[in-house]
Parts: sequence; C-alpha cells; structure tokens
Amino acid sequence: MIVDIKNKRFLITGSTRGIGFGIAKRLINEKCKVVITGKNPINLKKAIHKINSKNLYGFCSDLTNENGIDDVVDFAIKKLSGIDVLICNLGSGKFKSKNFQHIDEWERIFNLNFWSTFKTITKSIKYLKKTKGNIICISSIVGNVKIKNSPIPYSLSKNLLNKYCEFMTSKIAKHGIRINSISPGNILFPGSVWDEKLKTSKNKTKKYIKKNVPLNKFGRIDDISNMVIYISSEKSKFINGANFVIDGGQSTL
Repeated sequence: MIVDIKNKRFLITGSTRGIGFGIAKRLINEKCKVVITGKNPINLKKAIHKINSKNLYGFCSDLTNENGIDDVVDFAIKKLSGIDVLICNLGSGKFKSKNFQHIDEWERIFNLNFWSTFKTITKSIKYLKKTKGNIICISSIVGNVKIKNSPIPYSLSKNLLNKYCEFMTSKIAKHGIRINSISPGNILFPGSVWDEKLKTSKNKTKKYIKKNVPLNKFGRIDDISNMVIYISSEKSKFINGANFVIDGGQSTL
C-alpha cells in the first residue's frame, strides 16, 4: 500500500530526541514540513543539525507553561502557514522521588504527560479547523493496562490522556478534525530506558522481554513512525478515536 503524505505540515511536541525525534526524521524523509520543539536549546540545536533539512524548523520552549505553548503554536503557524497534523509526544515516566505520594512529583508528571497536551490541543484547535486537521497523541500501554513496577502517576496520567482523546473525538469531529492515540510498549533506541537496562543488566532485561512480550523482542521507533504516517494519511480518513497499541502483544498477557 502506497501512503503519500508529501507536503503535509506537522508540529511535534517533545521531539529533540527519542520517539519524537525519530518521527520527525522519518517525516522529513517523507517530504513533509516539520516543526520540532524542545526545552533544552543545546538538544534542539543538535536535533536540527542531525536532520539537516530546509523543511525542518525548531523552537525552544517549555510546553508545561501556557506562554510556551502559545509561542510554539504561533511559531508553527508562521513557519508552516498552517498545521495539518499535531503530534503530542511530550511526556516522561521518570519519577524523581522515591515516595510515590509526593504531591509535587504528581503535579510535575501530570503537567508533563497530560496538561501540556491538553493545552497544546486547545491552543491549536482553531488552526486545525481551517485544515480539517489531525491530532495524534503518543501515549503508553501503561495507560491501558496495569504494568508491574510502572510509576503510578505516569500510568494514571497516560490513562487520563487516553480517555481525553476518546471523549474529544465527538467534540471535534464536527469540525473535520480527527484525533487518535498510539500506545507504545517497550521501544528500544539509543539513550532509552531499555538501552540503559541492556547495558547494565543484559540477561535480566532479555528475560523480562521473553516473559512479558509474546513476540520476544523490543519495538523500534520505526514501528511508531509507520503508524504515524498511516494515521496522517488519507488512507485512514475514517479512523477516529482509536488507540493503536504497539507492544508486541504485551497488553494481552
């Protein structure tokens, strides 16, 4: 099946490394125009340099801050003259406190994984109406099922994100806007949590994957990018309100 998304305009939050960066790189290869974002100016500069394309634009901003969100959306509109697809990728499961009841950490995790996305979508709706655009939220399987040892605040924030996408479907469909989510499982890439675990506890990590992932392997960023491309294309024009689980079957156990 040939999927053509050439010249589509993307805004990707949290995209200077990891899954967001991988998606951006793939979209540039597909001849799209892309705005990436990051809080760290050094990481942003490195990401722009690595992709090295005239169709890539970068903006440094804190997207847990409303002013930062306003600035990045305004920048994307200015550079791209519109947004066809908004990809909300900002998020993290790293918990800084050993006490899972630490209220400040709960607030930080929820700001990072849910409120930033909520506010970015809210800011972008008026522009997406004009393009009958598309929203893709990168979630996690921990928002769908209980995964042992997954941080509770992270799991609940992703569960809230999934429910938000579900409930928003009917609210924005009348404007021709689609919203879907992707729930990755164990995705391996340089610098990822799994990359670090393989370096420090290779045998233990491999045993975990064998026990918990029916396909007995890690996912790759391309597994996520392939789905992003499909959802962004006209081939998926009747897909709305779906949550695509990409985890090698882990959620079925």
